[in-house]
Parts: sequence; C-alpha cells; structure tokens
Amino acid sequence: MIAKNVWIPCVGTFAVSESNEPFNPTVGKVEYADASPVEIDETGVKYSEFSWFEDGSEKLTLFKRYLYNATLANIAVVYQDADDNDTWKVKTFLTLPNSHLTLQLRE
Repeated sequence: MIAKNVWIPCVGTFAVSESNEPFNPTVGKVEYADASPVEIDETGVKYSEFSWFEDGSEKLTLFKRYLYNATLANIAVVYQDADDNDTWKVKTFLTLPNSHLTLQLRE
C-alpha cells in the first residue's frame, strides 16, 4: 500500500497525489519538499516533483535506511492479478516478534 504523506527527519516530506488505487504502484505522482510538515505549514514551502537524490549524498543514505526499516515493519507483496492485468492486489504477512528478528545492516 502507498502512504499518502511521509516525513523522514533530515530528508524531507513526501506526498503522493493523483492516485486512487493504493495497491497500484504505476499510478500517482510523488512530490517532495525539503522541509518538515511544520515548516511547510508555517512558511508555505511548496512541494515539487520528486527526482532521485544525488548519488553518495547524506539524504540518499538516510532515505535508503528509512526504506529498509519501513520494509521490515510492513511486509507485503503487491502483484497484478493473473486473470486481470488491470487489477493490483496485495498480500500481507504477519511480522515476527522482535525476539525472532535478526537484522544485518549493510552500508
């Protein structure tokens, strides 16, 4: 599923618009603001279309760490229906308690 808005400290705020299918990764527009939600509200910072962070940048490193952790917290498989290629479906899996989870961080 797609989160509509997410703030990643030290990275920025992302928003997904123009999407009405939460399981379909092919529709929608990702926008980005280099600010927190509070800063956006207080100063009127505008979102712009997101383009990838520069290779080797600190923001890219922090963004990848966030995605890695988010993946562990919400394990799901998004797939196209075999009978209807226009339909996207999701299958979620229960996560194990922390005592059963082993993490290996790679840089």
